[in-house]
Amino acid sequence: MSLPAWLSGVKIPDEKLSTKEMYPFDYGARFLYEFNDADSILFKGRFMVVALSLILGLYVFRFTKDFFGWEAGLFSLLLYVFCPNILAHSRLATLDLSLTAFFFITLFYYRRAVINGGWFNAFLSGMFALLTINAKYTGLLLFPILCILNIFLFHMNKKIIKPNFPARHSWKIL
Repeated sequence: MSLPAWLSGVKIPDEKLSTKEMYPFDYGARFLYEFNDADSILFKGRFMVVALSLILGLYVFRFTKDFFGWEAGLFSLLLYVFCPNILAHSRLATLDLSLTAFFFITLFYYRRAVINGGWFNAFLSGMFALLTINAKYTGLLLFPILCILNIFLFHMNKKIIKPNFPARHSWKIL
C-alpha cells in the first residue's frame, strides 16, 4: 500500500478477493463502492489536480512576468484560465495536467539554472524532471527538449552578455 493511500484511510480488500478470481473492473468497483467511500477517494484525487492547476497558473504568470512584466503576466494568466484544455482537464483526476505542470515547471527552473546559475535552481529542475517522468512515461521527451533548450540558451547568452563580462552560468556545451 502506498503512503498517500494509507494516510487517507483507504481500505484494501482481503487477499481472498484477488484479481485472479474476478475481472479488474469488478475488483475496482468493489474496491471503490463496497470497501471504501468512492466520493472521498475521487474528491481527493480531483483536489490534487485542481491544486496542480493553480500551481501551473502561478508558474505561467511568473514565467511571463520575468520576460515581459506584470501586465503581460496577468494577460497570460487570463489566457491560461480560459484555455479550453485547462478548463477540461483541471477538474478530472487524470495524469495529463500533472504531466503538463511538472514539464513546464522543469523548463522554468532549468532556464533559470542555465541563465542565473545556482545549485538551488538546478536542484529544483532535477526534482521536477523526476516528477515529470513519474507522472507519465511521455515525460521522457523532456530530455531531448532540455538539450535543445540548453543549446538555444547557450547561444542566446553569448549574444546577450557583453564580451568583457564572464558568463553568468557555469554550464558549457562541449
